[in-house]
Amino acid sequence: MGVLTKEFFARFNINEKHDIFFETGTYNGVAILNLLKNNDIFEEYHSVEIDSARFQKCSGLFSNNSRVKLYKGDSADILKNNLSNSEYDDKKIFFWLDAHWMGDSGEQGTTHCPLLDELESIKQLNIKPTIVIDDLFFMLNRDDPRYQNPEDGSKLHNAKHWPILDEIKTKIYEINPDYEIQLSLIEGREDYLIAK
Repeated sequence: MGVLTKEFFARFNINEKHDIFFETGTYNGVAILNLLKNNDIFEEYHSVEIDSARFQKCSGLFSNNSRVKLYKGDSADILKNNLSNSEYDDKKIFFWLDAHWMGDSGEQGTTHCPLLDELESIKQLNIKPTIVIDDLFFMLNRDDPRYQNPEDGSKLHNAKHWPILDEIKTKIYEINPDYEIQLSLIEGREDYLIAK
């Protein structure tokens, strides 16, 4: 789980104004909490969580903030069904894609990592948003020496459910062939793909 700081936005030259922060994988709400406290640059904050207990906890956490909208369900479905209406047509969206099963007792969807389905849903929006993908060490090509098998953290994980970097890049270029893709892989600190 990465942290989005002012330094992050400056380092990756993400300086255009975005209206909406859209996160998949709310978990404990820390990404939105951190942004609201230290770098409140978005008009709205949206987040999707599939696990009922985590969703309920975060619903209470953000209950007094009308700028935060939480969704319970599968991230790809929520993206497709909630962002396809016309109220978002002229909005600049920043996607923080971090949905994956935690290898614990939490609820899971049909796959441990729905990233390719999320990107397909974003493609259907016919926009070119900024996209940041977290936990990239688990999605590097399997022959990359930096690859970290998610099964090492929990034997309940199935590495076959996680896409590889080549598949991710292909899907991003299907959204828009003009994307500039950067990787930031610093073990123990961050593992991001940034597409803008």
